[in-house]
Amino acid sequence: STDTSSQKTFLNIDKNVVIPTLLQVALGANQPVVVVFPSLSVAESGFESLQEWNSFIDASLEISFLPESGDFKNYIPENEASRAKILLEVLNNSHSNNWFITSVMSCFSSVISPNLFSKKYIYLEKGKEFCFTKLKQKLANMDYDNEFQVNAYGEFAVRGGIIDVYSPCSELPARIEFWNNEIDEIRLFNPATQKSISKIESYTIIARTTFEENPKKTSFLNYFKRPPILLIVNPEQCGMHLET
Repeated sequence: STDTSSQKTFLNIDKNVVIPTLLQVALGANQPVVVVFPSLSVAESGFESLQEWNSFIDASLEISFLPESGDFKNYIPENEASRAKILLEVLNNSHSNNWFITSVMSCFSSVISPNLFSKKYIYLEKGKEFCFTKLKQKLANMDYDNEFQVNAYGEFAVRGGIIDVYSPCSELPARIEFWNNEIDEIRLFNPATQKSISKIESYTIIARTTFEENPKKTSFLNYFKRPPILLIVNPEQCGMHLET
């Protein structure tokens, strides 16, 4: 391996020993860790292996997988929702035991700037005022789809004084009930049955996508407030994938 500052590269490393080697190098470091693999399939395999090792050695690592994005006109909504959720986690909380597994394409593809991403953020709290009309406008401006009913991330629906919305940073969509411009009640609901599950006090809505129509050279790595340890597996293969 080679070492430059907080970046380490691993040349021609066997897939059977790659995770133990990475753990030996970076486990216990007081920084978040980003592991970059040459391809999506290798990254997925590495993610599964790291989860197994994490359980086996009881390392208590928080492990996230950053999926690939596609392009602005052709992207997978589920992947974009996962990417948006991870970007929010990195902005808000870079714990030393956070490990992020990614392919080289996913890691270095252009994303919305952290400043603009932070602006595409809505916090709704029970009992607080929020203009009903402005919320509908903001969701539309954030590229949320106005649907008959909410089934997937990045959708919202309006019925009378109620707005249903599904934010990527939540496991479930929320039903926001208004009394004029005051939030009267917030309930999580099952998108399959549309039935309420539980009442909650607040709900956070974030951007549904990490894309920007005119992207600047901003990548996932720019979201870290503290520079992570960057572990690049087989850098020559990574370079080849970036060039294709």
